[in-house]
Amino acid sequence: MFFKRRKIKREKIEETKKKMLELFKNNIDNSDNYNLVYGYHKEFFNEIGDFIYTSLVIGYDLKNLELIIISTDKDFSRVQNIIRLTKKDFTKAIFSKNLEEYIIYFNKKKQDKISFSLITKNYIDIDILAFIEQESEVEDFKDFYQDFKRIPRFKRRKEK
Repeated sequence: MFFKRRKIKREKIEETKKKMLELFKNNIDNSDNYNLVYGYHKEFFNEIGDFIYTSLVIGYDLKNLELIIISTDKDFSRVQNIIRLTKKDFTKAIFSKNLEEYIIYFNKKKQDKISFSLITKNYIDIDILAFIEQESEVEDFKDFYQDFKRIPRFKRRKEK
């Protein structure tokens, strides 16, 4: 019985990853250049503390340091929004350890931003988020994000 449950769980995880890949390939040119990871965005819904969750398929290109975020539903059946980011598109990118959240700011006043979180495993909240296990994918994304968030600083030339 234990091995049967493990097999069913593995099949569900593979099905989730297959759907993510299909959604990404159907919407992004040169999709083979990207690694994928599942994430989500959480936003306050009301003053009681309810949240709205949005599933995200996050593609990242290690070579070109490009990030693509596709907002979708937990079943990957429709695309809500696609955001493509390179280093020139933002002013600051951080990882908030307290919130376990990646935050990318688009202006110096920190008013415009996008934020998202990653999960290594989700077997419980499948009514809200996709059924997934992706420990190695999350670790690979963390390495990518360290390089991605470094904005090149240009040296000022001394005037003669």
